[in-house]
Amino acid sequence: MLRTYATVNGRTRIENLVIGQASEHLKREFRGLTELLKYWRDEAAHGRASVISDNEAYTSLAMLLRYAMFIHQKWGEFTGQT
Repeated sequence: MLRTYATVNGRTRIENLVIGQASEHLKREFRGLTELLKYWRDEAAHGRASVISDNEAYTSLAMLLRYAMFIHQKWGEFTGQT
């Protein structure tokens, strides 16, 4: 996975492996919830210092919690073990 991730479009290819067989509704929700992670990864990869406000930090933590809950609740649908 790390080798795939490091290639051109690697992140997208891995994402498609995870959600490839899911319904369109689940794919949209998954992608919406991972936008924050993608943003953070892209910012960190370029080595820029980031200034984050209290409101942005709170919102980010809430989104991460929602993402974790979503994966926990929908795991069977993603893995075909419903």
